[in-house]
Amino acid sequence: MFWQTFQRLCHEAKQSPGEAAKGIGIGYRTLKNWRKGSMPQERTLQRIADYFGLSMDAVMLEVGMDAPCEASALPLTNLETRLIRVMRRLSAEQQERLVETLESAVWKGRYSPDE
Repeated sequence: MFWQTFQRLCHEAKQSPGEAAKGIGIGYRTLKNWRKGSMPQERTLQRIADYFGLSMDAVMLEVGMDAPCEASALPLTNLETRLIRVMRRLSAEQQERLVETLESAVWKGRYSPDE
């Protein structure tokens, strides 16, 4: 979860998460969402990396974002990439609800009563 990574970075910089967030330009609501499991956007990750003097690759590696997707060896489409970015901004609970909604929509689309 990103929140633990952010806390560790703050601790190593001898700052509270609130102090670091202020320095990065991140609001309290964003911190609250991270505590609940949300993932920052790429541009925010870049600002965090810059603030702590790290490369974007180092931050992404720390968070585990470079892990290969085993579901498919095919490259992601633009739409799939957008969906992943949206998912990473949601809490685990929100992600689960979204997946259930998508699965329900697929199920209804495949087995409509008119067939």
